[in-house]
Amino acid sequence: MHGMKWVDEQTVLQRADIVQLAAEMKDFLRQGGRERALLPPREVLFQQDPEAIYVSMPAASVDCGLYINKVGSIFPRAAGDSLPTVHACVVAMSARHGRPLALLDGAALTRIKCAAVAAMVTDQCAIADAHTLTICGTGVQAWQQYLAVTAVRPIQTIRVYARRPEAAAAFVAAIRQHTPKPLILQVETDLEQAIAGADVVATATSAESPLGEFARLQPHVHINCMGGHNEQSRELPWSVLQSALVLTEDVPMAIAEAGEVHQQAHPLEALLTIPAQTLQAQRTVFSSIGHAWLDLLATAHVLQRLD
Repeated sequence: MHGMKWVDEQTVLQRADIVQLAAEMKDFLRQGGRERALLPPREVLFQQDPEAIYVSMPAASVDCGLYINKVGSIFPRAAGDSLPTVHACVVAMSARHGRPLALLDGAALTRIKCAAVAAMVTDQCAIADAHTLTICGTGVQAWQQYLAVTAVRPIQTIRVYARRPEAAAAFVAAIRQHTPKPLILQVETDLEQAIAGADVVATATSAESPLGEFARLQPHVHINCMGGHNEQSRELPWSVLQSALVLTEDVPMAIAEAGEVHQQAHPLEALLTIPAQTLQAQRTVFSSIGHAWLDLLATAHVLQRLD
């Protein structure tokens, strides 16, 4: 284990460049790196007492020079419990000589991965002059959507919808503190009002059932659906998924984990073949389920920037 690094949360977040990582993800697809990578199905273990889920997501790529495995645990927490629901770490080893290279904070790596892939998809799918962003949710993933979309589009207005107005107000205050840009920031308590006229909508909640009808979506809206899902439903109603061009990281996995409605979905490689002008002229949804090849790219990105 000589020379193996521990890369903590702060280092992962400080070293990452979301726009650069998004470009690296697109290049990986363009150059056929995903096709050459070893990407077995992830393993999920369910524990009953105490209730928990354990996940293992391996990936290997000679192109990246890496073998990784992201392992995580999900423990439901009672109200007032200060421990995080999710813990994760990523072990990285050389795919050229087998030497262990690093152990990285998995939660931080997931955050930069989600922001980067959302930025990559949004940059192709959202109209070029998108000015209004609606974020549904106020957690860690909602923050990544704020970072991702504002990195690739000239957003002027951000609306934050949450079922608890105080959570939305705190999120808006955090944005105001984070950026010097003169953004119009709005707290919304009505979902339909929040999405009316929005050019980009991001859903990032733990809900595994639709947040609402989403009846007032614009015809050209792009949606990043990043939160809860199961085989029967996710944050968006089936009607929205059925009426839009849907993109996802892996179609068979999306069908298995997020429902048969993904039968007509496109893999992310479609971003290379469908012109941006065509995508931006219609309603698009990035129905994200996560994938180890994105963790692989995020790990490579961080390790390269440590040198």
